[in-house]
Amino acid sequence: IPAGIFIPMAKRLGLIQALDKLVVSEVMARLAKGGDGVPVAVNLFPTSIVDPAFNDWLVAELNGQPAVARQLILEVSEYGAVEDVGRLKDWVDRIRATGAKTSIDHFGKGFSSFGYLCDTRIDYLKIDGSFISDIQDNRDHRFFVESVIKIAHSLDIRVVAETVENDKEIETLSKLGMDAMMGYGIKPPAKWET
Repeated sequence: IPAGIFIPMAKRLGLIQALDKLVVSEVMARLAKGGDGVPVAVNLFPTSIVDPAFNDWLVAELNGQPAVARQLILEVSEYGAVEDVGRLKDWVDRIRATGAKTSIDHFGKGFSSFGYLCDTRIDYLKIDGSFISDIQDNRDHRFFVESVIKIAHSLDIRVVAETVENDKEIETLSKLGMDAMMGYGIKPPAKWET
């Protein structure tokens, strides 16, 4: 079922935190059965990371399985995350204490300032694919991505490019110092066999 169908339904029914709990529980169970050491990123809804009950549950789950927690990157879309930087920082601090990592997804799409990066010290930034798709030909996008990489690296934040589709983008991003890339140009999505 496409996310565009079930996510609006979950929102209407007030089931977003329940959905996030199911996804986190399933990923942790699969990693506990034999993860290969490769980190797994799990997207959470912004409303979940500001919900005290959800965060208490999440921290308890992560603390209960420290080896699994170290394999997780919990990420949230920039658009919803930066509305309350204080809450975002508290969330990052609580997650970091469990051994899990944190990430801002779709960075640049809802861009307001770099200031919150200094305050929160997240582990990863995933640059929105709208800045990647034509990076080899678009000087403005190249300048933006290069600036993000330099600022993020100065704060010990790793940078990931989303929606990388071809060899020209891979070459350009590599020259800019991108830490990691994802998209069909790297590897198509595959079913996670357990």
